[in-house]
Amino acid sequence: WRLLDVRAGMPQVYAATSEQFVAQMLNLDVLGAIAFDKGCYTGQEVIARAHYRGRVKRRAQRFCTDGALALAPGALGRLPDGRAFTVVDAARRPDGRCEFLAVTALPGEPPGADVETSPASVQAEPLDLPYVLPA
Repeated sequence: WRLLDVRAGMPQVYAATSEQFVAQMLNLDVLGAIAFDKGCYTGQEVIARAHYRGRVKRRAQRFCTDGALALAPGALGRLPDGRAFTVVDAARRPDGRCEFLAVTALPGEPPGADVETSPASVQAEPLDLPYVLPA
């Protein structure tokens, strides 16, 4: 089921990723998992500020490694284009490659300061999500 969740762009929160991302970074706003017109909830101010005043510069995106590689939630890496990422969820495919959701800068955005502290580059190709991320 984890591979199906990754392919659906459905994030899971694990102990290794708890408190690392706001809801929009996990695309929960696009998935309809949060509502901005209903009562109060924990962290509402930060999430609402990103929704109403600014643009989220990092989002969960889907990738597949070029070769056999095991990735776990919370793992850090760097894509060949220099963007640093944090794995949200990952699952091994039948061919041994790893399909994963990772929060990273959107294409065209600066890669961010965390690139210098990220481990070695991970050879991975971007894959489409079954939904469209806001521009």
